[in-house]
Amino acid sequence: LIRWLTNQYQQPKVFLVGHSWGGFLGLAIAKQQPGLLYGCIAVSPMIHQNQSEQMALDQMMAWATEKKNESALTDLRKIKIPFETTDDLHLHRKWLALMDGRKAPDYSFVKTWSNTWLPLFQEASGINLFETSLQLDCPVFFIV
Repeated sequence: LIRWLTNQYQQPKVFLVGHSWGGFLGLAIAKQQPGLLYGCIAVSPMIHQNQSEQMALDQMMAWATEKKNESALTDLRKIKIPFETTDDLHLHRKWLALMDGRKAPDYSFVKTWSNTWLPLFQEASGINLFETSLQLDCPVFFIV
């Protein structure tokens, strides 16, 4: 796609922007093909997702404990990281949203997403870009 764009628009390189999973992919492209890019702009990218999910779970547990929210604590104690099931993912996202004052995602939405993407998400979540991509040979900008 990048080669097509550079040919189509007669440009030597492109800026690549990606958010979350797209940021993860953008950083992978920056590592593998830095010569194609003026730079990579990673917006809230997945860097070491399993660690991020565990940190969020720890914060939710602390929040639920402080609020004495037994319903949250019961749900949060069920979650396994890395996520093994749709239920793990749904409970995590449910309480993350509620803790933030937002509406929790519908289970059916998470299940539909999970049926397609959970195996790939699990694989990518296990990659630690702090270990695999410490040096990139093109400019990289992080927006978090």
